[in-house]
Amino acid sequence: MNKYFIFRKEEVTTASVTASDTGVGMSVFAVPAESVSYMSAERGKVFIVFNDATLYQDTNLRSGESIKKSAVTIGCPVGEETQFIEDIASFITGETQRNIMRFDVLSNKSTFKLADTKDANSISSVINTRPINMQSGDVSSFTKRADEESDPTIGGIEFGSVRPIVDYNHTGLASHSDGTEIADSGNNWTNSGTGGATYNITSNAGTPTVKDPSSNDRGLAHKAVQFALGDHLIVPKLTVENDYTLFVVFSTQYSSSLTSPYLHVIYGDAAGETLGPGGLISESGPATKIGLAKNQFSFRHAGQQGVPAGETVSGQILDDIFTNEDFDPCHVFVIRRDKANNIVVHNRTGEVEVIIESLTQKESTKDTVTNATILSVSKTSTPSKVTAATAGATEGNLVIERLGTTANITTGGHFSKNVLARFGVITKDVGTSEAARLAKDLFSLYKS
Repeated sequence: MNKYFIFRKEEVTTASVTASDTGVGMSVFAVPAESVSYMSAERGKVFIVFNDATLYQDTNLRSGESIKKSAVTIGCPVGEETQFIEDIASFITGETQRNIMRFDVLSNKSTFKLADTKDANSISSVINTRPINMQSGDVSSFTKRADEESDPTIGGIEFGSVRPIVDYNHTGLASHSDGTEIADSGNNWTNSGTGGATYNITSNAGTPTVKDPSSNDRGLAHKAVQFALGDHLIVPKLTVENDYTLFVVFSTQYSSSLTSPYLHVIYGDAAGETLGPGGLISESGPATKIGLAKNQFSFRHAGQQGVPAGETVSGQILDDIFTNEDFDPCHVFVIRRDKANNIVVHNRTGEVEVIIESLTQKESTKDTVTNATILSVSKTSTPSKVTAATAGATEGNLVIERLGTTANITTGGHFSKNVLARFGVITKDVGTSEAARLAKDLFSLYKS
């Protein structure tokens, strides 16, 4: 009978996938032992590489490209790497009564005593889908081909064939000097997305100003827009009806030495219905005030006036300069709503930070799943019908008319001096693996 490896990193959720170039979303991976190509090690890690364990059997690649074989990384005690490999090889080749080699983070159990299964960071299963350049070893870019109409790269980020309709980034601020009031007197924040000039930001409230990293330290590598309390940008109305992917890059450093640990409302509509990704909004109806919160995600869409869909996580969402040893003020969130209206939030490492399931999903229990990778999964009892007043609803159109707040709120702590570096919307759910790649690429581009 064939022997199998089973790697279980986390609970299977709506963010789980069957292939991932980053390892994010690969909740469970099982593969026959006979597929082992080779094993190797680095300090405190063992690598197992597999033949014939990829999602795509046949590929049409460019010259000099190849798709890496599937591989799993497993943590182990430093100095025990060779012994761990020998234990695995002995199990594969020996006569045993058991045929399953288990690595289970959820139960913290493994067939091998040297395997580290204490948390999800100890195991990473990578099932590649994107080719690499065999000369450089880098992932091949979505380079524009002769039959393509537009360049897949916008503002230093490759989007492939699925590009954002709006993308407000540093290239749209290139002509504005440090201290310029943005979206005033012709100093527009131009849209780099496929929607073009229709979505250029030309008006504001207050005095949002450009911050240039060459003149002001904001923990960012590129120009960004800083808001004082009550400041916001007025965006030409963008409406997305179904699934979408939204990305935002911001810094919590609002002076050369001061930071804010609070996550607030960063985008919204003129009615105070659409809002996200944070802030404490405990009352029903259009948002009129937003409370400070360090551990609260909040989301709502147009047409909804109930208490926002949200999740309170353990610990702080953003880095705190006083508590985080590796403090970095640059933060990234990639927010996806899928076709079933489930909301998935990826952080700057690409990992899934939180999942907020739609009220119309079949699950009718309320629980919280917590581990090192997926911090929280919210499940709520199913109502008979979602109405405008339903609390926790994820339905409704995404309507973007404000950046820096929702409606025209001038008090309540919204955005609290944070600095917005990039904001964009893709009119489809790009999926777990691509969202993870996008989050990591954005952080790499904008961190100082």
